[in-house]
Amino acid sequence: MMRTLTIVIYALALGLAVVAYFKGDQRHILGITEAGKTLWQVLPTLIGAFLVAAYVRVLIPEDTVRQWLGQESGSRGILIGYLAGTLTFGGPFISFPIAASLYHAGGSVQSVTVYITSWALWGGGIEALKGGQFREAISAFTGSSRRRSRTIRSLS
Repeated sequence: MMRTLTIVIYALALGLAVVAYFKGDQRHILGITEAGKTLWQVLPTLIGAFLVAAYVRVLIPEDTVRQWLGQESGSRGILIGYLAGTLTFGGPFISFPIAASLYHAGGSVQSVTVYITSWALWGGGIEALKGGQFREAISAFTGSSRRRSRTIRSLS
């Protein structure tokens, strides 16, 4: 499957290069230049993310992943996936390799999906807590206001 996807991506890139060539103005060369710039910018992050994912895979035994995030873990696995996703900082270059490592180590589709979903919604929870953004988001979600907190403080 991965080979098929790789072939399709390279065929698409080749097709676009041909179109760019016929458009003129050295657009086919500009496309390669832009790809190189993008690669140079994301390569350090990719290497770090793959290292993190690899260490997650080798440091957490597969039995432990299956126990806590596997098919048999039920609601506990979903909750752990949710909390782990919430606390994962960084972009998809970090979260997706970790998700793949967890899945290949025995995590269930449900737990890994919840991990990715909570990362997408709340990812970087630690950073959000530092900036107070998390509290503001919870306040907006629950409908609480400053007035309510002042009332509670005045009662104590």
